[in-house]
Amino acid sequence: MTVLNNLQLAIMTPFYIWLGIAFVLFILEILITSSFALLCFAVGAVAAAFIGLAGFSEIWQFIIFAVFSLLSFIFIRPILINHLNKRSQGRPKTNVDGLIGKTAKVVEQINGQLQFGRVIIDGDNWQAVSEDDSTIEVGEKVVVVSIDSIILTVRSI
Repeated sequence: MTVLNNLQLAIMTPFYIWLGIAFVLFILEILITSSFALLCFAVGAVAAAFIGLAGFSEIWQFIIFAVFSLLSFIFIRPILINHLNKRSQGRPKTNVDGLIGKTAKVVEQINGQLQFGRVIIDGDNWQAVSEDDSTIEVGEKVVVVSIDSIILTVRSI
């Protein structure tokens, strides 16, 4: 009976070690990177755990770990990154990033690139410069092209 228990312990030990490694990698992925790199290694560790459970040697466990990690980097990681990027693109822009592309009204003449004027956008008064060094008169409508600190770069509509 002890031989059977020792054999079970010998087979189960690598399984638990690999699962522990996978768990630690998964937690580190969540807490630290969020780049899905450690997740790929966790997938490799889970695959190695099942190979270890099947009774294969440590060499095969490491080979399966490396192969599944590599396959995860090639096939799974790009899909996850693409999905994450699509989700973040659909979110509305906030704060000053939300001003780019909006229309504003000139309330103080903008005279070239070096002379600031003022525009009203969403009820707020902003300093503004012309994108192409042109003079923009009071009352004209402009579109916000970019933002540098607290100065809007605008273009006439």
